[in-house]
Amino acid sequence: MKTLVQTRSGARGQDHTEGEGRCEVVEYTLVSWRMVLLLLLLLVVLLVLLLVVLVVVLVVVLLVLVVVLLVVLVLLLVVVVLLVVLLVVVLLLVVVLLLLLVVVLVLVLVVVLVVVVLLLVVVVVLLVVVVVLVVVLLVVVVLVVLVLVRRMEEQGLSLWIYVGVLTVMLVGALQRALPPHISSEPALVAWLWAFWPSTLLLLTLTLVLAWWLVSTRTSQTTLLAPEGRAICITGCDSGFGKAAAKRLDALGFKVFATVMDLSGEGAMELRSACSSKLNLLQVDITQPQQIQHMLLAIKTELGLKGLWGLVNNAGVCVNFGDAELSLMSTYRGCMEVNFFGSLSITKTLLPLLRQTRGRIVTISSPAGDQPFPCLAAYGASKAALNLLINTLRHELEPWGVQVSTILPSSYRTGQSSNKEYWRRQQDHLLHNLCPALLEDYGEDYLAETRDLFQDHARNAAEDLSPVVDAIVQALLSPQPRVRYYAGPGVGFMYFISSYLPYRFSDTFLQKIFVKKKLMPQALRRQSGLGLHAIINNNNNNDEKKSEQ
Repeated sequence: MKTLVQTRSGARGQDHTEGEGRCEVVEYTLVSWRMVLLLLLLLVVLLVLLLVVLVVVLVVVLLVLVVVLLVVLVLLLVVVVLLVVLLVVVLLLVVVLLLLLVVVLVLVLVVVLVVVVLLLVVVVVLLVVVVVLVVVLLVVVVLVVLVLVRRMEEQGLSLWIYVGVLTVMLVGALQRALPPHISSEPALVAWLWAFWPSTLLLLTLTLVLAWWLVSTRTSQTTLLAPEGRAICITGCDSGFGKAAAKRLDALGFKVFATVMDLSGEGAMELRSACSSKLNLLQVDITQPQQIQHMLLAIKTELGLKGLWGLVNNAGVCVNFGDAELSLMSTYRGCMEVNFFGSLSITKTLLPLLRQTRGRIVTISSPAGDQPFPCLAAYGASKAALNLLINTLRHELEPWGVQVSTILPSSYRTGQSSNKEYWRRQQDHLLHNLCPALLEDYGEDYLAETRDLFQDHARNAAEDLSPVVDAIVQALLSPQPRVRYYAGPGVGFMYFISSYLPYRFSDTFLQKIFVKKKLMPQALRRQSGLGLHAIINNNNNNDEKKSEQ
């Protein structure tokens, strides 16, 4: 602006230089503006460059910061990972140590438990042995006392005598055994040492019993071969005889089965169920001629061979009732079949049995040894048969013939469950019984006896296999028993009758067989008269008291 003013004032003084001066001024002015523009442009460029530099610097700084942050983060992550790894390793070490500790503790506990259990087992075994020895000793003492009681009772001594003897024995035993051992509480070894004679005796008895059981089991499992052996069975129409004939035929025996009727149901069933080796023979064992025909048939079939076994099974119970009420024909009928018939068959076949050193097996009854009420006729015939068989057992021992008796329990066989048969027997008894006896006992007493027997027969076992198994054992066992108790309760019944006083065995038989409620009619009348007299006497006393 100053330049322009100066130019304009100079123009006023100098006119001749007006044209050149204007050109210089214009040029100068243009140059000045260019310079300004250049400066401005430079400033702008500088500003832009400055901004670019600032931006670059900022970007670089940011990148550096980001990189630093990333590095820091990576380092932190590495540190964290390392810490986690260390922590995991430490935890694993702790877990391993804990597991090792647990395993060690478990092993220690197992060892301790095993030791404790073994100690307990040893203690329990010792206690059981001691208890068993004591129990066996007590059982032996009780059995000895019971046998002594039975023998004393048979000699007619009264009950208080052997009760006193038993009391003295027990008191003496307690005085010797209890004070030195209960008061001082000795060790088990000392206790056993104190009782070593009894312990030795009981150990010997235990070994003998174990040997007997093993030998019995061995004799039952190892049987002789039945092939090529012939046997004869009597009474095969039904019951034990028919079942035994089927079983023995199936085992391979050559069976001679006697029946009363060759066209009967039993004979027809045997023909259809058995093999061709079975021979049916019609024999009434009370008829000697039929027995001789049977012998000829057996000899014809066997030739020179002998007979291995005889099974005396045929038997009969003609009637059932009190001994006084049983007819003499009942006694003779039972003896004729059960005793004389079996005796005749046995004597006839003994030469063939001695030839093979064979077996005689007899189906008897506990009624032959036990006083069953209302079975006097049947029991007497079986008692005679038992004595005969035991005598034969001794006499045939030198010949090698072994004799066994089978005592079955109550089974449903033959006519035992035939109501019509027992009704006819009852009518026959009433028709032939002495009127005085019938008056004393009464028809209702006889009817109750018949009903009780039919109830007992109805509840009898139907499975005959225990008896058939005993027959097979007696025929094929290398060492057959003298007696076989076939069926439930027979051995227990013989134990009671053998070792307990008579009052116990008698009560037992009355409870398990017949439980009569009615008394004979004459006793009922006497009881009624006695009761009537007592009532009249009481009434008279009351009248006298009222008068006074």
